[in-house]
Amino acid sequence: PSSSPSLMPSVHPSTKPTITDSIGPSPSPSNRPSTTPSVSPSNQPSTAPSTMPSSSPSNSPSASPSVSPSISPTSTPSFIPSFIPSTSPSSSPSSSPSLIPSLLPTSIPSSSPSQQPTSSPSDMPSLTPSVPPSDAPSSVPTPCPPCPASTLVIDEITDDSACSADYISNPISVIEHVKETDCVRFAVNQTWASPNADRTYMNFTDCDTGDTRCEKREVVEFDEQIGEYRAKCVDGFATIDVFIQDTGALSTNDNVFIPDLCFPKENPPGFRCLWSFKIACDCPNPNCIFDGFCSSDRDCCSQSCGVDNQCSM
Repeated sequence: PSSSPSLMPSVHPSTKPTITDSIGPSPSPSNRPSTTPSVSPSNQPSTAPSTMPSSSPSNSPSASPSVSPSISPTSTPSFIPSFIPSTSPSSSPSSSPSLIPSLLPTSIPSSSPSQQPTSSPSDMPSLTPSVPPSDAPSSVPTPCPPCPASTLVIDEITDDSACSADYISNPISVIEHVKETDCVRFAVNQTWASPNADRTYMNFTDCDTGDTRCEKREVVEFDEQIGEYRAKCVDGFATIDVFIQDTGALSTNDNVFIPDLCFPKENPPGFRCLWSFKIACDCPNPNCIFDGFCSSDRDCCSQSCGVDNQCSM
């Protein structure tokens, strides 16, 4: 070789590369790529992308994303999630769940249930019930609605010798079964003396205190409501004693003892009568609804609503 470079370039390129690098870069790129890569990378990126992809990936990621997406997907997933969601869903599901939940729910439900329950309940109930029943019963029983008042049975349990008179129609009527306190709200009507009854005493177990309570009314017209009261259910029944004290409707042979709690009038002797009534606080049959059919367990006093829409014991 010459001891110094030529003053001007050769007309034709050398048949083989020089042993040492040029002092500076060529003013224009080569007509074709080198057969081997450079020993060290360039100081700055190329002004235009390569015409074909590299045979192997880069040693480090690019500082910024590509201007357009790749023609085909990468062979392995990225280590970190994308900054923005994809414009269309993946062609196949992921092999494992995402590290964090999606910002929005999916448009359709999953084809299979989750592997484990969610940490908190759903915001709204399911449109359809679960396919299989629960493995264990609920921690609290299904609340049973109060029985309709018309289904509660009222029985008179008076001793035949307790009163010589009789009422025209049952003076006791049930208004409501108060299930939360296990009480019965009832009304008493004057149905035994015309034009009026002198004194009437209602003796029962008070719903609020659980103690015996006696209510007194004087001079009540026939078919007039004496009052509404609430009796506590004891052993499944609410017992109401109706004492009357009347010189016109009764006789001296009616000499029933009236409790001192009622403050009865002492004179004249006799003319005291008693009717006792017992109200069943439980439904006479499993169905707690008027038409006899149930649509859910809440309609039943018993365990559950069956497939035939009948409450089962």
